[in-house]
Amino acid sequence: MRHLFKTHKDPFIALWLGNKKADLRDVSDRDKKPVLGDIVLFSEIDETGKDTHRMLECIVTHIQTGYVLAPEHVSMSIEIVKRHDYQLTEQSK
Repeated sequence: MRHLFKTHKDPFIALWLGNKKADLRDVSDRDKKPVLGDIVLFSEIDETGKDTHRMLECIVTHIQTGYVLAPEHVSMSIEIVKRHDYQLTEQSK
């Protein structure tokens, strides 16, 4: 299954560079929660919430729920599958 998460610039850059290898999310607004092996798409948004046309495609390598996390929260360890920079495509037109 695929999941799309909008992500602000600073955490997105940390994910993009590979410095951030996990992400904590509130998934209470979703019918399906991410599980091991799912694909997660992180879409970068700017300060106004506008799409920047950069996206990371990742696979979920570990899921953490419970313990100190609220029931609606999930911590996902991820591995980057592909980086998509549609800004380059848009600029080259």
